[in-house]
Amino acid sequence: MAEETSRDIYNRVSISKTEEQKKVLRYFILKDDQGCFGNTKDFVSDDEFDSFVVNFLNSNNKMQEALDKIGVDESQVQEVQPINFWGFITSGNIANYRKWNNNWMFKSSSIQMSWLFFSKDQVYLFQKTMKLDENSTIFRTEEYFYKDIVNFSTKTEEEEFNGRKYIDNTFSVIVPGDRFDCKLPQNMDSAESSIQGMKAKLREKKSAS
Repeated sequence: MAEETSRDIYNRVSISKTEEQKKVLRYFILKDDQGCFGNTKDFVSDDEFDSFVVNFLNSNNKMQEALDKIGVDESQVQEVQPINFWGFITSGNIANYRKWNNNWMFKSSSIQMSWLFFSKDQVYLFQKTMKLDENSTIFRTEEYFYKDIVNFSTKTEEEEFNGRKYIDNTFSVIVPGDRFDCKLPQNMDSAESSIQGMKAKLREKKSAS
């Protein structure tokens, strides 16, 4: 039996997929092993995928949805400006497809989006994990009193894919017997000031209690 080409794999897994999901699958699966890119409409560049992700986030990462799922009004969570994190899921069975782009940035077909809200006494958390290549969404909501939070922490781990290492960043809210993990971008610069602000607020609340 002839070895299955990337085109064969794509044709098999793209059945019944939406056009957006097919675009994601083409980006992660298709290789030019059988002249796949002779038809340029099949080729999905890094820039096209990045634009797709930005549009996807703008459409699916709404603060109001998070507030509605948690069941609070924006006026109730004014202690700190709402925090929004997102990152690729790069390990485990949630990430169906992974790859290095041409600039050696690591990409995945699954995204995690998190919102953190702060009232006078509590922290409210909302999270949505979505597979870009299929109709799959996992929701999680939690609420913790400041007095019960042990720590806000960040963890940076080196992972490996196809012989090359990448950075996996996670922010965690830790309480006795539980933790709420939020994926962060590979470049932490955009999240660092928000994380430091949350830590300062937690110290303030702990010292006042």
